[in-house]
Amino acid sequence: MTTTSPSARTPEFRLLATPLVLFLLVFLGFPAIVNLVYSVSQVSFETLRSPQLSGFSNFAAVWNDTSFWRSVWFSLRFGALTALLECGLGLFLAIFLSPLIVKRSWLLAILMLPLMVAPALVGLMYRLVLHEFVGPVPHYLWIWFGTGVPYLALLWQIDCFRVSSSEVR
Repeated sequence: MTTTSPSARTPEFRLLATPLVLFLLVFLGFPAIVNLVYSVSQVSFETLRSPQLSGFSNFAAVWNDTSFWRSVWFSLRFGALTALLECGLGLFLAIFLSPLIVKRSWLLAILMLPLMVAPALVGLMYRLVLHEFVGPVPHYLWIWFGTGVPYLALLWQIDCFRVSSSEVR
């Protein structure tokens, strides 16, 4: 087994990490900076693009607001109660269902079905987001660059994806 020093791999790692770092800076860094600016500004929907700096008065107003502290107390109680109930219910079900699953292993597949719903819904969401006619990604690509999603145009050129008028009826 041969090993290379980390310094020999650094340019390649930097090159490969550059797209990820740029993605994170654009989609995490920019909103974080905008939120920090908005937090010390007077902002409404009319002044969204030109906020008026107001210092820390927003924080002082929230700190002195009784409805804020009621909502914090409610959230903490709700979180603690939910966590305790979920852990207790999960422990009870694990102890109660363990002998049953040992005897009938096919029940494990039924118990795992709810875990498959979230990935399926994420797939449907991506399908809608990337849809050629109603999706926001192709829409903004068209607005910003004057082009659609190239792979969708390629699919329409392939005969097996084309729908004829006789098939629609």
